[in-house]
Amino acid sequence: MKIKASPLFLIIVVFLLISPLYGQKTEEDFNPVYVTITTLHGVPEFDFDNWKAIEEEYFDKVTSKNELVLSHEVL
Repeated sequence: MKIKASPLFLIIVVFLLISPLYGQKTEEDFNPVYVTITTLHGVPEFDFDNWKAIEEEYFDKVTSKNELVLSHEVL
C-alpha cells in the first residue's frame, strides 16, 4: 500500500520543523524593567491629605526628574 503525501502536508511538516529554529532570534537589546509597589494597610488615624501632599512633593522633586522612570501612578 502506497501512502501519498499531499503538498499541503509536506509544507506544514516543514514549517513545524523549521519555525522553532527562528522563533527566538531577535536583534533587540533586552532592558530590564523594575516595578515598585507600596501598599498602605489600615493605619489608625491616617491623614490622607498629608500623605497625598508628601507624595506630590516627592514626585515633583525626584520622580519627574528621573528620565529612567517610565510611569508613576497612585491608586
